[in-house]
Amino acid sequence: MSRMSLALWPVFEDRHEHGLVDEGVVLLEFIEELDELAVAAGHAPLSDFAAVDDVPAEELWHGPTDAVATLDALVSAVGSAEWTAERDQESVLDCLQAFRVVVREAAARGTRFHLSLA
Repeated sequence: MSRMSLALWPVFEDRHEHGLVDEGVVLLEFIEELDELAVAAGHAPLSDFAAVDDVPAEELWHGPTDAVATLDALVSAVGSAEWTAERDQESVLDCLQAFRVVVREAAARGTRFHLSLA
């Protein structure tokens, strides 16, 4: 059952559907912690891939390579002792892995993406 909450979702330039369900809700809930972990690991924060309303459409798109590197680092950090949130380690890890799959698929298709709040 899908939640009716604000969520972070990948949008692909080739208009491919991602098949994610509630993963974006969980990641948005922990975005600050995840961004801190990404930066600490030397990668772009996940929020850097989000679309910004006042940016022209042609500048919204990101290549998926950096996002995959960020997601790889986050999967590693959340799966280890670095994850300090008091709850939901398994849920956050599952959501990161699901996002990583769809972003890797975008890389394989050669398309760009951005993250959208919806």
